[in-house]
Amino acid sequence: MKSDPGCRLLLAIVMGTLPTVVVAFVLKEQIEQLFSSSLFVGFMLIVTGTILYVTDRHEVKNKELGKVTSKDALVIGCGQALAILPGLSRSGTTIAMGLFRGLDRESAARFSFLLAIPAILGALVFSLDDLLAGTAMIGTGALGAGFIAAALTGYVAIHFLLDLVKKGKLVWFSYYTWIAGVLVIILHLV
Repeated sequence: MKSDPGCRLLLAIVMGTLPTVVVAFVLKEQIEQLFSSSLFVGFMLIVTGTILYVTDRHEVKNKELGKVTSKDALVIGCGQALAILPGLSRSGTTIAMGLFRGLDRESAARFSFLLAIPAILGALVFSLDDLLAGTAMIGTGALGAGFIAAALTGYVAIHFLLDLVKKGKLVWFSYYTWIAGVLVIILHLV
């Protein structure tokens, strides 16, 4: 199993998902309360910007996706678990953790996107009761159109972000999140 790159990658994804599962189960109530605090969201946007800025200044190594260890995956997964907090970018945090663990830019971004799959599916399953209880009947046409629109925009966004990460331009998002965070805080205080 350790010699098979696909199995190693699957194990890394499982290891990287575990911290998010633990945090989601243990701190669900507390995290849900934080979503109602725009002040907290503003501060977390500033934290996101700082993480991205520091990451941009960090020397990039050249470890490839196939070389991700369980320890790498666990550290990156801890970043994803922290990003459950509102205002903290999941992609930005996991890419940053991957770069800090020595992954090259493209591998850090790809692993981040792979980690998103079980996280998003888990969040969907975790909140399915809430979603079904609070929704009106929506037609299959509207659901299908929404799914297609989300898939297309997600695809375009992933390629755009991957291109920025490869070119080392992730720092641009730090300026954006700093400005957004400051604006959210100002609007909260006004």
